[in-house]
Amino acid sequence: FFNSFFTKLVGTKKLQQQIETGLSEVEIRKSWKKGLQEFKKIRAKYLIYK
Repeated sequence: FFNSFFTKLVGTKKLQQQIETGLSEVEIRKSWKKGLQEFKKIRAKYLIYK
């Protein structure tokens, strides 16, 4: 299932490692929370519409 295209598609090996170690979808999504909040802060000033 995992190959170099998967890594290229998701941008990091971290997701693959999380899946392989058996983390649930909820746990994986929680791991994105901090980065997602930071991204939303940065992008907010570039949004044309709210």
